[in-house]
Amino acid sequence: MIYLMSDLHGAFDQYQAMLRKIHLAHEDLLFVLGDVVDRGPRPVEILLDMLQRENVFPLLGNHELAFLQCVERLPLDCTLDNFMLFLKGDGLGDLSLWMLNGGRSTFEGYLAQPPAVREALVGYVRDFSLYEELQLGDRRYLLTHSGLRNFSPEKALEDYALEDFLWDRPEPGRTYDPGRTLIFGHTPTLQFPGWEGRILHAPTFLDLDCGCGFLDQGGRLGCLRLEDGAEFYVE
Repeated sequence: MIYLMSDLHGAFDQYQAMLRKIHLAHEDLLFVLGDVVDRGPRPVEILLDMLQRENVFPLLGNHELAFLQCVERLPLDCTLDNFMLFLKGDGLGDLSLWMLNGGRSTFEGYLAQPPAVREALVGYVRDFSLYEELQLGDRRYLLTHSGLRNFSPEKALEDYALEDFLWDRPEPGRTYDPGRTLIFGHTPTLQFPGWEGRILHAPTFLDLDCGCGFLDQGGRLGCLRLEDGAEFYVE
């Protein structure tokens, strides 16, 4: 079976509870549509768990991009006490912005790892895909983190900019390609009346971000099973 979830945001306990709820088996596939890290308390533990699973396929989110932009500037053996020595100019600005957007738990969790694990984490996140295309029978799907900004039906996927995959903010009335369903996260459904904390269904897309990054505001983790459309939720 094929399962999809998005925007885990460091909620390791909810992630583990969801894996148990769907009974994820070795022969199943799990696509995680970005923003595994930041905000919640245990993002690095989620990454380490995903890294060990051959049937988990992660996509790059804007929070993973912020992670890479900051930690790739640092030596693998730096510490919380000396990392500022290695950040100048734009590096300081990127770090400040990342911290404002919930990066502290990821940064501290990353620096708590030994150099070999840090190197493995950076390499793993660097290989996250920007998109995945799936087909089940006559049904076609495009998976991205945020939607597809500057969408045009005549435009090839390789012609979109990085930011187009990471920073779209579609409203429920947006239309994409009617020939395939676009599935993404990034925009919490908490903000859409009638869809709060649920997977949002629109004519040409699904939004899977049920607000796991905002558990204290009524958000939860959602998961979709693609074959039959079954939905699973963890508070």
